[in-house]
Amino acid sequence: MMTARAAAVNRSADDPWAPCCRDPDYRRAAIGYETVTHRTIATREVTVKEKLGATNALYPLVTAIIGATVDGKPDFATIAHVGIAHLKGITLGMGKIHLTNEGIKANRTFSVNLPSEDMMVVTDHIGMVSGRKEDKSGIFDVFYGELDTAPMIEQCKVTME
Repeated sequence: MMTARAAAVNRSADDPWAPCCRDPDYRRAAIGYETVTHRTIATREVTVKEKLGATNALYPLVTAIIGATVDGKPDFATIAHVGIAHLKGITLGMGKIHLTNEGIKANRTFSVNLPSEDMMVVTDHIGMVSGRKEDKSGIFDVFYGELDTAPMIEQCKVTME
């Protein structure tokens, strides 16, 4: 004979109890047993969900160094919001204040450079210092592919233009 406790433990995910465990307020259901009018009803724990609201919580993200030519010189910005728009397009999520944006808008080109772990300090530096305050053109060994205004970084193993 199976006890109520064993019956609750042996239930499958598609059992009739499953709908009652979807708490619309995302609160934790009780653990244990309740007695209701001479019957014992088993309750079980459910995964706690938390409402995050309107936030971008798709982490971790790839950190990329974006390159563009500004006033004839290479400039770089560190960003983490790089995505795939379609098979031939990349989207960038960049703040309007980046000097690199001016080069992208003027030339309609940019490069995406994926730094390795050993480039963490310089990648952080590129992201913390504005190109308006420091010339970033000499920080990396730069090369160009088919586009003359999309500087790529030699030290990065993955580069795209």
